Amino acid sequence: MGTDALSRRSFLAAAGLAGLSVPLLGACGDDESSSGKTTVEWWTIATTDPSKTLFPQLAQEYMKAHPNVTIKHTALENDAYKNKMTALIASGNLPDIFHTWGGGVLKQQIDAGLVKDLTGDISSWSGNVQPLALQPYKFDNKTYGVPYDTGLVGFWYNKALFEQAEIESPPTTWSQYLDAIRKLKSANITPIALAGKEKWPGMYYWAYLAMRIGGVDAFKQAEASKDFNGPVFVQAGQRLKELVDLQPFQQGFLGADYPSPTGQAATMGNGKAAMELMGQWAPSVEADA
Repeated sequence: MGTDALSRRSFLAAAGLAGLSVPLLGACGDDESSSGKTTVEWWTIATTDPSKTLFPQLAQEYMKAHPNVTIKHTALENDAYKNKMTALIASGNLPDIFHTWGGGVLKQQIDAGLVKDLTGDISSWSGNVQPLALQPYKFDNKTYGVPYDTGLVGFWYNKALFEQAEIESPPTTWSQYLDAIRKLKSANITPIALAGKEKWPGMYYWAYLAMRIGGVDAFKQAEASKDFNGPVFVQAGQRLKELVDLQPFQQGFLGADYPSPTGQAATMGNGKAAMELMGQWAPSVEADA
């Protein structure tokens, strides 16, 4: 872009900081002083590497190429970030660029007039992003955010502990999964690490059971009817109860968070549990914790 004077509006259009939705109150007003300087507030949950190092590095590189721009990068741990953002939303004063998970929370921010429609700004390259990856940030055919990372939530398992429990291969069915848990418990091995203090790690189990049983159509129907009492969701709850009845989680899991030295990631990373259901970021958080 060169080093021409850069307003907040043009920065947001050019920076390509994906996965972060941009609030209307900041993005639609050129926040320049009389000297032509621009300050951009950028909030993320990048508390572990590689993003912990990469994001500030990218900000520094951008500011070096554009001396008239100051990027203030704030990184907060997941739950602390959500709590802080809740307070900022109530005040109607969001950061200029911020991390979002899309979905209902983003829709509330859009309805409050706090988030910028990025559809036109990203039109030259949004076609290179998988349509499904953009879906959580699209409402009424308008796009309010783009992903900077895509990946998979699945089971990570400790091969040595599986071998110790004489589990020859990872389970591929629900009954095999429950059998593996029983074998691990018989070998005095904690089957699953879980951050019970935080809502989202436990949510995975019920949500993915419901997805496997009913597919996307079940969720679309529940969204339309505002009713999660259908047989698909009841069955998912019954399967979850089968799991919980085996008491597969580490001692004190209800008070455990995800990233701390006594949390889920550390329990798994230190070899104190055989499995965790987590995203592609799991190894980096395990190493950090």
